[in-house]
Amino acid sequence: MRVVHIIPNLALAGAETMCGMLSVELKKLGVDVSVVSLYDYHSAITERLDEAGVPVYYLGKKRGPDPRIVWKLIRLFRELKPDVVHTHLYVTPYAIPAAVLAQVKVRIHTVHSTAQNESDKVKKFNYLFFRFANVIPVAISRAVQHTISQVYNINVNRIPVILNGVDLDRCINKVSYEVGEKLRFIHVGRFTEAKNHIMLVNAFSLVHKEKPKTELYFVGEGELEESVRECVRGLKLSEAVTFCGATDNVFPFLNQADVFVFPSKWEGLGIALAEAMASGLPAIATSVDGIPDLITDGVDGFLVDMSVESLAKAMLQMFDLKLRMRIGKAAKQKAKKLLSAQVMAEKYYELYKMDGASK
Repeated sequence: MRVVHIIPNLALAGAETMCGMLSVELKKLGVDVSVVSLYDYHSAITERLDEAGVPVYYLGKKRGPDPRIVWKLIRLFRELKPDVVHTHLYVTPYAIPAAVLAQVKVRIHTVHSTAQNESDKVKKFNYLFFRFANVIPVAISRAVQHTISQVYNINVNRIPVILNGVDLDRCINKVSYEVGEKLRFIHVGRFTEAKNHIMLVNAFSLVHKEKPKTELYFVGEGELEESVRECVRGLKLSEAVTFCGATDNVFPFLNQADVFVFPSKWEGLGIALAEAMASGLPAIATSVDGIPDLITDGVDGFLVDMSVESLAKAMLQMFDLKLRMRIGKAAKQKAKKLLSAQVMAEKYYELYKMDGASK
């Protein structure tokens, strides 16, 4: 079986991490897999693909509409002769016409966020592709499945759900839940509106006033980072909040923290949350979209509503050692069962076969 994944770029973010991880795991299953990046962007993900022997093709896309990409993809498909084209994020307007013209048999598109949060332009294209180009939409959670059904008027039975997996071999399992000098909260994610950093800073401000021996760590980068830094300075929290930047390996940071906090405004599933759970870190997250597919409230994590007070209250509960230990261990067990990259790859492999790709 030959599979080509197509993604805008391979920056250090959730969908990109999933694409790279899935490609490596598919190769382990004997699939002839390649990855196409529209932009010439190199990262730790591309390095891992190179190490695993997965070819990466860079198409040199210009900013804005670039019709040349369709013809570049057609030529590449004719050279590689894939059985499956698997698209991610906003590449469908380029990749699907190319796949149709190159007569690729199976066309899969993973929807990485709630469908209504995709751009209007992409939604218009996807509406046509799902109906008339035999493109199978895959949801990364039950919540995303329902949004695809609503936005595109597709029966839910035609929308497979495959949870994003985590490379369990890279996780550093939490052994001790004892706290050092200070209780460390951590958030991992790009500084975007969806990740809701400002609410977290405001909630941490309330926690820090009551429990001064606390710290908050942000791992990531993004366009809203400076506004979050301004908020931290305005609340006089600079000595308690650390900006760690982006990293290709979050697991040492997770291992050194005590509690993971994930107050997203919307979230398809949350690969950063899955990584924290797989590491045995107790987590607090907002009860939005796909997050309840990962967390059962009070069992293997805590779900809160979209308010500073609710988040701060849950954060204060985490000073209980026995509670942190119980929640963290339960989270790790759930992740092992549901969230391994191997399981994710096996499910996609079965989907490719069901939809007609050759063995």
